[in-house]
Amino acid sequence: MMNRVSKSNQGGKVSRSAESTAARQAVVIGSSIAGLLAAHVLGQYFERVTIIDRDRQLETSGFRPGVPQARHPHTLLRRGHLILEQHFPGLTRELLAHGAIAVEAHQELAYFREGDWRLPGQHEDTLSIACSRPLLESVIYRRLATQPGITILPGHEATYLNMDAHRRQVTGLQLHNRHKPAWSSSWLDADLVVDASGRQSPAPEWLSSLGYMPPAELVVNARLAYATRIYRRPATHAGPWQAMYIQPEAPDQPHGGMIMPMEDGRWHVTLIGMDGHYPPTEKPASWITPASCRRPPSTRLLPKRNR
Repeated sequence: MMNRVSKSNQGGKVSRSAESTAARQAVVIGSSIAGLLAAHVLGQYFERVTIIDRDRQLETSGFRPGVPQARHPHTLLRRGHLILEQHFPGLTRELLAHGAIAVEAHQELAYFREGDWRLPGQHEDTLSIACSRPLLESVIYRRLATQPGITILPGHEATYLNMDAHRRQVTGLQLHNRHKPAWSSSWLDADLVVDASGRQSPAPEWLSSLGYMPPAELVVNARLAYATRIYRRPATHAGPWQAMYIQPEAPDQPHGGMIMPMEDGRWHVTLIGMDGHYPPTEKPASWITPASCRRPPSTRLLPKRNR
């Protein structure tokens, strides 16, 4: 069953225009950070912008199924948060008000490299904003949801591209509402489609089935892996550092790790393995044990896990 959608008001915020989607409409697949920013920018050039995402709940303080990497540490480096601030004035202040932590790397980062604890290069761009990925996404999401002309469709999946009769131009998408039966689908017209759905995107298969050559892929596999847990920051920890990075240096020392602060008095604690040395998910204290990795100026690490 297929129904033609003539307006971009199927769930989410109703768009400001009631005209047909034959007018200038852009569609963004995926509400990742890239997708949200793309929609924000496109909103300056299109009458309507529709974001579609598989996840049923987008504004959440928890981890979304569609963003598995969100469980690992996230930090906004200086350039990144300046760009976000440019597009969303006051965003940094809002993140800090919700518990994000400003980290001055040249003063507050314990950095282990080449057998010793060091200071990172001292320059003006060392301020970063540390927080969880859900916090960053939710703050941007709330800003975008109030932007005129933006429609957000959670719980929807793009299943195929619509083309013109000559298969020369994409004219929209075929959608499946994940709240409805599997056979139910609809069409969403678009003058521009932006795919921000990540590495699992079906776009290469869509293009191939339509007779187009998919973009060539070059894979450079460093066999890099992470394992992350979230801990309560110890009440006895008083610094002098807020964040810690033990840099892996394959092949001689392929093990590394980091501690990044996040909102609500928690730490992201991550083990890093390179060149196929994949970190364990249990007994993390046994992972980083080089003889030269002297203890940084701190109290006892790895407190009780925050469940």
